[in-house]
Amino acid sequence: WFRAPSVAHWDYEVEGAYQFGQASTSTAAGAARVDVAAYFAHVLVGHTFAVPWQPRIGIAYDRASGDKRGSASNNRFDTLFGARRWEYGPTGIHGAVGRANLSSLDGRIELRPDARWETLVGYRALWLDARSDSFASTGVRDATGDSGDFAGHQIETRVRFWLVPGRIRLEAGGAVLLTGRFLEDAPNAGGHGDTLYGYSMLSTTF
Repeated sequence: WFRAPSVAHWDYEVEGAYQFGQASTSTAAGAARVDVAAYFAHVLVGHTFAVPWQPRIGIAYDRASGDKRGSASNNRFDTLFGARRWEYGPTGIHGAVGRANLSSLDGRIELRPDARWETLVGYRALWLDARSDSFASTGVRDATGDSGDFAGHQIETRVRFWLVPGRIRLEAGGAVLLTGRFLEDAPNAGGHGDTLYGYSMLSTTF
């Protein structure tokens, strides 16, 4: 259920998925198989104001199931395939946040000073859906669940400029992932602290 952003209007997006079937417990030949019962949900509401720079404010909530301790089925949502980049952070190798074992609230503001410029600043709070499963795409896990369920905060920014309108676009941006209790205390967290990521890119449309 989707309505694209437009000036002086509300936009929205509602998406959901449920996974079922069976999955192997490992890659070993003859590995046992378990039932799959996993889900994903995304809800977003935004509004673009009819004033200079056309500010758009958006709020979103995402939830992707994690593997529950003691469950007889596999509850971890598997995104399978699709875009590497979407609401969860910048392009490239950053990718810490993804559609697996995630409960997240996001707020962002987008500005368009003119037809060639656009910019974005976003904040996302990150929790685990299941304390005993690995968080999102990080691989960090506490099988006991004793490290809590708060992973941290992610702040993102992005600027885009059309060097040749409709043809060549320059983009630069970055993100900081401020670790919460889980990403600090989990046994394999590594103790590396906060993550800083920056990038620039040039894209062309044929």
